[in-house]
Amino acid sequence: MNDYEKNHLRNKLLREIEYHNNILSLQREYGFQNAMKDSTGELSSYDNHPADLASESFELDKQFALNRHQSQKLIEAKEALARMDVGDYGFCKFCGKEIDFDRLDALPTAEECIDCEEENRKAFKNKNISRPVEEDVLKTPFARTFTAGENVAYDGEDAWQDVQEYGSSSGPQDFSVNELIDYNNAWYDSDENSGRVEDIENISNETYKKQLPDSDKDT
Repeated sequence: MNDYEKNHLRNKLLREIEYHNNILSLQREYGFQNAMKDSTGELSSYDNHPADLASESFELDKQFALNRHQSQKLIEAKEALARMDVGDYGFCKFCGKEIDFDRLDALPTAEECIDCEEENRKAFKNKNISRPVEEDVLKTPFARTFTAGENVAYDGEDAWQDVQEYGSSSGPQDFSVNELIDYNNAWYDSDENSGRVEDIENISNETYKKQLPDSDKDT
């Protein structure tokens, strides 16, 4: 890479840093980094149904995401400029080969050549990332406890049903098949007994005692 190309890329990085700094300053000026209660003027959001603040929650979450994106881009531009100052800029961090100028011109913060990026992208797609990796080693009670089928143990399903008893954002209108679901039982299997499988297990010892013959009469 000659001096002209290096100066060209340096100016690009400096303009990118200035751009991201300006965006972050505007977000702070307009209060996009405030908490929900500050942006809505509410003293508390606990007394509101989640749907009442749906638009506000969406916009605030979107601004947080944009802020993180801009902050990450700013960090990448500063790191690229630092690599340029020490002479490491323009070389792939994986294979060590020089990155093409056309690629750097399009993406001045690039740290890897196009070949290594394509290989890493293929490797990432081939990974099984459907579940968090920590689930391979976590055991109960820290692992997921929604057991398949009927289970007499108090598992995650039972805990969720107990929590839903006190209310949730779901109602009968949210279910495609209502049947026995109403506003008093607004979740599936609301009539299911926690920790029990068969109905016979609901019979208490007192019920059995009443069926025993009277010992006084027998004597």
